[in-house]
Formats: sequence, structure tokens, C-alpha cells
Amino acid sequence: AGAAESARAELQSKLDAATRRRDDDAAAHRGALQQRERRVAELEGQLDTGKPSEAAMFNIARDQAKRDAEADKLRAQLASLRKMLKESHRVLSHLMKQESALKAEGRGLRARYRDSSLSEEEAAHHRRSWPSRDATSSGSRASTPSTSRT
Repeated sequence: AGAAESARAELQSKLDAATRRRDDDAAAHRGALQQRERRVAELEGQLDTGKPSEAAMFNIARDQAKRDAEADKLRAQLASLRKMLKESHRVLSHLMKQESALKAEGRGLRARYRDSSLSEEEAAHHRRSWPSRDATSSGSRASTPSTSRT
């Protein structure tokens, strides 16, 4: 019975300590809540009268300065991006002109190759049609037709 009584007393002691801690925490929360309620009432009063406190004005001005600084930073970034975009556009235009010039040059080369291929075919035809220099023992160079490439 003594051990049970001692355990009961110990549990009661722990319960009392927990209750005190809970009451202390509740009192602290009530105090903080009352302080916030007073601050809300004060700010509502300032809003109703249209006269915010000097500290509130300072905070408003500081917040506005932060927003202005951020806006300035964003404007500078925008200007930089626009400049980069213009430069990229300039480079792209230049590259597109180069591409067009290269394509035109390629078309010209293909046409010249095609023309030279026809000339080679014509030359082969002429070589087959005319006797070769080696085949003619008495022919001179002046009498042999020549094909020249242009």
C-alpha cells in the first residue's frame, strides 16, 4: 500500500507540474494575444482617422524604396535583354545573308559543274569522232583538232 501511495503522490506531483506549465503557457499566449489585439485596434484606429503613425510611415516608405529598387533592377535587366536580343537579331541577319550567298554560290558551282560535264561529254564525243594523234602517223599538230576547256 505504501508503494502505491508513493506512486500516486509522484503522479500527482507530475500532473501538478504539467498543469502549472500549461497554465503558464496559456497565460503567456493570452498576454501575446492581448498585445496583438491592442496593436490591431491601434492600427485600425490609425486607418479610420487616416493618420498612420510615424513608424508606420517609415515602414511604408522603406517598403516602397525596396519596390522601387527592385523595379529599377528589373528595368536594367530588361534593357540588357533587349540589347542582347538586338545583337542576336543582327548576328542572325548576318548569318542568314551569308547562308543566302553560300546557297547562290552553290547553285553557281553546280551550274558550272553541269556545264563543264557537258563540255567533257562533248570533248569525249569529239575524241571518238576524230582520229587520235597517235593513230595518224603523218598528221601534224596543226591539222589535229584541239579541244580547249574554258
